[in-house]
Amino acid sequence: MEQAEVDFREFKVLCIWEDGEVGCPWVGLAVDRASSKVVGRSVARSENEEAVVDLIADMTAREGIPDRLVQDNGAAFNSLRLMGGQVPLVRRKDKGPRNPSWGLPGVYETLGIEVTNHGPRMAWAKLPESLNSAFRHLDNDPVFHRAQRTGPNDAPNPNPVPVPIALFRAALDGAIAALNANTESRAKGLRKGECRNSAFARMYNGL
Repeated sequence: MEQAEVDFREFKVLCIWEDGEVGCPWVGLAVDRASSKVVGRSVARSENEEAVVDLIADMTAREGIPDRLVQDNGAAFNSLRLMGGQVPLVRRKDKGPRNPSWGLPGVYETLGIEVTNHGPRMAWAKLPESLNSAFRHLDNDPVFHRAQRTGPNDAPNPNPVPVPIALFRAALDGAIAALNANTESRAKGLRKGECRNSAFARMYNGL
């Protein structure tokens, strides 16, 4: 892959995690810029460093290591563990002397990934933002009936019934698979009648 882009969004489905805790999951998506294919995902309790590591691990296991990664300037993406050896956009030069520990290589440098940070108010520039919008229907999937957390524009749901996190993961994986296999998409880079899976194979595998 030449360039992958990553981002997180919270879904408003109340889930029961394996340890019994109840909360809404945060989903991380990794998307190939050229084909618009979703090439990795992670599901976590919040947008945090460990969730980003899981997302990068899932992406590289599925489709390999990208040459470049585009991410936002949030703390989860710009931690020492991930950005060691590089200077995150969020770390301004006027913050004083650099901590020597930042000279040690992090996950990205170890994998040989070039990182580009989008600054504040530039969310529109990231491909995963549009795909997160495409997955908004998942919040109201019938399989999650009565499990929705009430939002400001939603009908009241005073007694939500959480669903197992495994059910949410399965529904998410199904939605991703359907998106990648859809041959009627007008996403940039796709030929007429071509799905994201086929476009990715054509561009990177010569198929």
